[in-house]
Amino acid sequence: MSAAFVTDLATRFRATLFAASLLGASALSALVAQTGPAAADEVTVFEAGDAAMNKAIEDAKKSLPGFLQRAAAADLSGSDYMVKWAHPTEWGDTEVEHIWVGVERIEGDTVLGRFANQPQGFTGEMGDIAVVPVAQISDWMLYREDGSVEGSYTTRVMLAQMSEAERAEIGVTFAPLPEE
Repeated sequence: MSAAFVTDLATRFRATLFAASLLGASALSALVAQTGPAAADEVTVFEAGDAAMNKAIEDAKKSLPGFLQRAAAADLSGSDYMVKWAHPTEWGDTEVEHIWVGVERIEGDTVLGRFANQPQGFTGEMGDIAVVPVAQISDWMLYREDGSVEGSYTTRVMLAQMSEAERAEIGVTFAPLPEE
């Protein structure tokens, strides 16, 4: 898959950046999703207690070992394999930004790749090298040859909360989730 196609798909498939924040003083947590790769895109907030989002992250983590095994055996030159990294932010000790990373290599308990989005809560640029500890991965996604998307558990939650018109504009087709 060409880089231009991935960029186009990422643009159409706007729910590609998620951020989670724990506000220490108020103990209010939020899961924030940026709806596109550019820094100026809108942000959607999910409360930390959002059961659907929390279940999506839990399910993605359960299926992550199988995804990483497949990725390790795959040709990773086309940016078809992506992980979402819960990256620490500059906003505070307990805050993280969930950001998509295109997988280029897997080395033990580390995924190496490049940011697929513009970071919002830490210094970096879309395309910068990312060294992701597997323990900090909150979701995964595979762009399949048939044009569908496998995984992307958290994006499915976001899309379920959008209007039919918004979902149609994004135009993503999801493959079935892996069996547990």
